[in-house]
Amino acid sequence: MATLRNAKHEHFAQLLAKGESPPKAYVIAGYSEHGAAQSANRLLKVADVAARIDELIKAVEQPSRERAIE
Repeated sequence: MATLRNAKHEHFAQLLAKGESPPKAYVIAGYSEHGAAQSANRLLKVADVAARIDELIKAVEQPSRERAIE
């Protein structure tokens, strides 16, 4: 999957893949703090955002698995 069209969604996904909490990632990505927890959870349910997060998490985990095998 390519990067997400919406830059804020992409930034949000990347922050989550790095271990940031959803509400904090939501605010860092450029959204308002008001209702960040609820809005972040809603964004997590968007299919392309969820798929991108999974993809990024797998990419982050892959190098550590390869090192463990060696």
